[in-house]
Amino acid sequence: MNTYDVVIIGSGFGGLTAAATLAKEGMSVLVLEQYNRFGGLGQSFTLDGHVFDTSVHAIWFWEDISEILKEFEVKLDVVPARRGDRILFKDGYEFYATSIPEMKEQIQRIVPYEAKNVGRYFDKLIDAQTALLELTNAPKSWKARSNFAKHIGMWKITLEEAVCEFTQDPLTRSLLLGYHDGYLYDYRWNYPAYHLYCTKYLYDGFSPVGGSQSLVDAMVNAIKKMGGELRADTLVKKIIIENNEARGVVTDEETFYARKAVISNADAILTMEKLIGRDNLPGDMMQELDRWLKYVPSISYYNLSVGLDIDVKEVYKLQGDLCIYYPSSDLLGSFKRINQGVLPDDFWVWMIFPSVNDRTVAPPGHSVAIFSILVPYHCECFSHVSTDYKFDGFRPVGTKGAEYYRFKEELTGRILAKVDEVYPGLSSHVVTKDLYTPLTVERITLNHKGSTLGVMVKPEPEKTAREGSDYSIGFKVKTSINNLFLAGAWAENGFSSSAAIRAGGMASSYILGKELFNIHIDPDHRIDRLRTKDLNLGRL
Repeated sequence: MNTYDVVIIGSGFGGLTAAATLAKEGMSVLVLEQYNRFGGLGQSFTLDGHVFDTSVHAIWFWEDISEILKEFEVKLDVVPARRGDRILFKDGYEFYATSIPEMKEQIQRIVPYEAKNVGRYFDKLIDAQTALLELTNAPKSWKARSNFAKHIGMWKITLEEAVCEFTQDPLTRSLLLGYHDGYLYDYRWNYPAYHLYCTKYLYDGFSPVGGSQSLVDAMVNAIKKMGGELRADTLVKKIIIENNEARGVVTDEETFYARKAVISNADAILTMEKLIGRDNLPGDMMQELDRWLKYVPSISYYNLSVGLDIDVKEVYKLQGDLCIYYPSSDLLGSFKRINQGVLPDDFWVWMIFPSVNDRTVAPPGHSVAIFSILVPYHCECFSHVSTDYKFDGFRPVGTKGAEYYRFKEELTGRILAKVDEVYPGLSSHVVTKDLYTPLTVERITLNHKGSTLGVMVKPEPEKTAREGSDYSIGFKVKTSINNLFLAGAWAENGFSSSAAIRAGGMASSYILGKELFNIHIDPDHRIDRLRTKDLNLGRL
């Protein structure tokens, strides 16, 4: 009989963290991955010697994560990432998003007539997010609760509404959205505000040398060294539930039993609707599922990875590894058209150049670049897919058809033409390329309709402050089915590598009955970081 202490579905960072943690504690662990490589959205792939990350371009809270990795005897070389993002508008407005204070000053110089409102906005963001962290760290503190209550109204509005509340000037609104994850304009304000606060105020970003796959591989090797097992190309079709308890899983070919727990690092919608089935869900899990079904799928993307036969840092004098290009100053208009499934002529694009910081990801004299457009699942590519193509939740059925691949070639040309507007002639140096769409994300990860951020985090004004669920951003890690846990971007910590690692740690802590580690976000970390600017970026 195939029996383990814990069976884990999916090998994203949440699943790998849980597996390593539990294996280190002496438990027998099995990780089952449906794809042919481990890592989920943490994977990298190689084309003609050029290494491309599937999704991860920087990792924050690296100091805490490196301490966690040390527990598994994992050591990695890292390089700085996302330290000076270039924000460029076609009509001439430009600034570098290095930190919130500097960004605030740069925007104020562009729109001096709105300097007071810009200052008020960023001051509010810092004060509100600091109050949130203080409350998280001391939930019973009267002072922390009182300070948080001063900002509670901001948690009930979208990013668009928040920006419009502070300024009526169209240009100022676009500048504020320009590096504010503006594509999340219809998400609850605190979600993108928290991201900006952590990444451009408290912490610096890092990237594993050799790409994100090096972190995945190091964790996989650690799990094996500690006695854990991992299997790729193994699709779980069912979680065995008996008397409201998770007892194991069923794949296409085998059944694996779990003495202590089952952890799903898979899409929570897939987990509940297909692996468990609605008929087996307790009432509260059914309510949670129905609640979040209103807010899926989240955003996906077109991702064009290219290898270049030049050193882009030298040729284009790049100061950072990311440029966000907005051909239109009407950001909200552009975002809304894209969300409707139309890619307008003035579509915006992320231009990421990992080889600027990490020379190992490209051959000598070459570079790698990744050009991304955030789009919904039913964007233009979907209308080009053959009518006989379906996705049953586990696997594609039918073929996408020739028109889909013609669309990909056309879109590749449109993206490269947009890039040439910023870096003239870059497209002539492309030596290898690959473009994937939301349908690719769906196939690689089984994420519901290619979702990359888990659930959409929307305001729920009907909820009261006391209910608490008003501030949740995903499914609970500990489910009401005994011995069943969730981990990854769909869980309550939200998306990002660090959030998934934290979810994996939470699931492990529940199983073990003790907290082994946590990623503690420190509101004073910025002060400590500025005191020690010369960080040792070597081996962590």
